[in-house]
Amino acid sequence: MRPRPLLLAGLLVVIPLALGPGSPALGTPGGPPEAGSTAVAVAAPATGMPRAERAVARRAAGDVDVLALHSRPGAARTVYLDVVGATVADVGWNALTGVGSLVAAPFDRDGDPASLGAEEQDWVRWTWQVLAAKLAPFDVDVTTERPSTDALRADGPDDPTWGVEILLTQAYDNPVAAWCGRCGGTTYTYLLGADRQAQRDASGPAWVFADLMRQPRDAGLTAALHVGRMAGLEPHGRTTAVGTTTFWAGGALWGPILGLPVDADVSGWSHGSYPGATHPEQDDVATLAAALGTVADDGPDGSGGQGGAEAARALVDGHATGAIESPGDVDGFVVAIDRPTAITAAPVSDDEMLDVALTVRDADTGVEIGRAAPPTLPAASWVATGTGATVDVPVAAGTSRRLLVQVAGDGSGDGVGDGSALARPDAYDAAGSLGRYAVTARPLEDVLAARVGTTPVVTGTAVTQTPLVLTGGVPPYRTAALGLPEGLRFDPYSGALLGAAPDVPQTTPLRFVVSDAEGTTRVVAGELRVTPPGPSLGIDLPDSRPAEVGLALGPVRFAATGGTAPYAWSSTGLPPGLALAADGTLTGTPRTAGDLLVPVRVQDADGATATALWPLRVVPRLALRPTRLPAGRAGSAYRVTLVATGGLPSLRWRVRAPTGARLERVDDGSRVLRLRLPRVVPASRTVVVDVEVVDALGVRAQRTYAVRVLPR
Repeated sequence: MRPRPLLLAGLLVVIPLALGPGSPALGTPGGPPEAGSTAVAVAAPATGMPRAERAVARRAAGDVDVLALHSRPGAARTVYLDVVGATVADVGWNALTGVGSLVAAPFDRDGDPASLGAEEQDWVRWTWQVLAAKLAPFDVDVTTERPSTDALRADGPDDPTWGVEILLTQAYDNPVAAWCGRCGGTTYTYLLGADRQAQRDASGPAWVFADLMRQPRDAGLTAALHVGRMAGLEPHGRTTAVGTTTFWAGGALWGPILGLPVDADVSGWSHGSYPGATHPEQDDVATLAAALGTVADDGPDGSGGQGGAEAARALVDGHATGAIESPGDVDGFVVAIDRPTAITAAPVSDDEMLDVALTVRDADTGVEIGRAAPPTLPAASWVATGTGATVDVPVAAGTSRRLLVQVAGDGSGDGVGDGSALARPDAYDAAGSLGRYAVTARPLEDVLAARVGTTPVVTGTAVTQTPLVLTGGVPPYRTAALGLPEGLRFDPYSGALLGAAPDVPQTTPLRFVVSDAEGTTRVVAGELRVTPPGPSLGIDLPDSRPAEVGLALGPVRFAATGGTAPYAWSSTGLPPGLALAADGTLTGTPRTAGDLLVPVRVQDADGATATALWPLRVVPRLALRPTRLPAGRAGSAYRVTLVATGGLPSLRWRVRAPTGARLERVDDGSRVLRLRLPRVVPASRTVVVDVEVVDALGVRAQRTYAVRVLPR
């Protein structure tokens, strides 16, 4: 008998996502209804959605064959992600579309369906990884390897071995996609369980149309949503002020899987605990656990006081992995350390639903050493920071200690990280915080360290600072801020604090959550000092002074007025030979004469600046002319004019000669040198004359002249 997909009075269930006016609607079903299952469709994620500018990271799951991926080999239940294509006949989809044989084309992104290139393989891996992460708490194998017919079919209501199929295919030229208005995917409901084999046979596989997805993550979330709908789960939705929204994709931080939260950093199963949930009575985890089975706890919590830690697993070489399989699960590990150590627990990938709460105790006494459950905040590129947790454990030199490390799931409700309140629209509690994690113990000096460093700002002024100082660890880093005062925002891409300072002087607290590629997570606090505006920043110029080419300039010190200390001085376009130090001291040796202007600039601690021009007169270097004196006749009067060029008046002259000499002042400042030459010389001889002139700056110009005396 041909199956009849369930339609309540012929009504199809549609889950819209970010579809604006003019979006295509679902067509009219083509087959008669039958109780037991309903065909539902998921609208394709729209382009240009909030935060769509974020980079899409390439995800790879090692070198494992993408057609042989398994999340839990040997599990009785199977979710088969079919990427090789199939022909669908004699099921509900054929009745709905009116097509007797439906072809699901192989997954293809490059136009060659016969092969999977490197990018296509990454697509499949990431899609599978997302689906496997969302189903990790349940006893089901998510696989891309085609199972046997027996693995997908239950022989009866008591046969635990059964499975469902999800086709990862293309919407292009696909009648099912056309029927649902080129939706992102579609499935029948109420198909999970050994006793639902007849419904599975009648309905057929679920569909995910990859070519309508922005990235593999969206396809994986769509497939996970399908599994939830196969279990009979309804979208929790959200009750708003204007009515009831049955389909709600969450916010920037978190969204419920049944809302297809493609733009949320974290997604998970819910039981309607977020504000305004439409179906708060529905427990997704409990419903899926009943349908798919639960996974046994992978280890005890190690509690019980002295000796209780002996049952906990050991960290081998400082490393272990585990999973939080159910709400309230706590896993324990024991490790011995002999140096200061950072203990970290973090989800194994961004696609896990787990938000870690970490407690470290003394293994022998049970006394708590430290606990970490950082606030979880949106960071860059569709990832969150704060899902991991780190506790630093001190160890005195020459000693050792045994630790009990306990890992649990945490929520993020009130921004503090303890899940005590669900005040934000995208809040979530610990009930759905499930998944796989890794625990590491590393020497403290080898892991990420962070501190906050800021400079004061004036009230109401622009703020542009990079407050986080990160050292160690493994990039890329993830950073976010919480509780910033109004007017300030933090850019996780650049790590900059931007905006305007508060209008009232205050010391503003800052708080940041930082993590690295190893999962080490820090919550660091600092402060931003907001000061009142002081006197306007200015420059007190010293008195102008003369200078001389080639003469070292005595230190000239500039002073700032007003503003906020400390001050930083600088200059561009200084005269050649001069330099201005950061403390405002001008030094150097001028190389150019003239009436010069020295530009100076000062910046205070708040970023205010002031500039000024300091006049500097530089005179040419003092020199004595001529360079040689003419000869004279014995017994004759000798008279010659000497001229001093350059230098700074007043000038002081001095002459020395063996036969006596004097200098007579001339009105233009030159000097006439008069000598008494010998009356009789048997032959020519030379008279040596020393002339020296000194200017007001102490610069000396000196020449030794040799005057030749000729016979009469």
